[in-house]
Amino acid sequence: MNMAQVEEKERIDIKQRFFRFNTLIALVVSVIIIYIFLTRFDLTGTASIIKNSNLFLLICGLVTFYIFLPLRGYRWKGLLSEAKINLPTLELTRFYLLAWFANSILPARIGDIYRAHLLKKNRAISFPLSLGVIFSERIFDLAITAILVISSGILYLNLVTAPELHGLLLKGMIIICFCLLYTSDAADELDGVDLGGRRII
Repeated sequence: MNMAQVEEKERIDIKQRFFRFNTLIALVVSVIIIYIFLTRFDLTGTASIIKNSNLFLLICGLVTFYIFLPLRGYRWKGLLSEAKINLPTLELTRFYLLAWFANSILPARIGDIYRAHLLKKNRAISFPLSLGVIFSERIFDLAITAILVISSGILYLNLVTAPELHGLLLKGMIIICFCLLYTSDAADELDGVDLGGRRII
């Protein structure tokens, strides 16, 4: 096969790939997303907000966000390793970045489902297993958030002057503490307490 035949075959292959059903659907969806973005997103208002914002804090926020993506990928790697699945942190970070992009333009955190889809498509990992690991990751995030809420509540409780807010804050902290206790193995170690605790952190 000479060079001309090879080039002709490559042109035909590219043409066939472009006109495949999946490619056309992806192209249509991309055009729709761009159209919605350009017609419904207030670009002028956003530019004005960015212009009037603290540039240093904005850059710090962006840097912090992207620094934490590899750390999230590493945490995801650790959770997957518990299911005897060992994947590179860099690859999982790339999946995480794609999922965050999907979360930015799609409702209901579809990006998490997309992460499970990426694992199934690229690594042939069971979709239910991937969703289970991601669900465990979300429970972990919830526990960390609860700890931060309790810590901030303890620090700033005295600054709340309204009695009704004071009571609501205390009740919320008690409920969060109980939920953490219920989902911790430490609950089973208490004398006379059997809550069937499960480790999540």
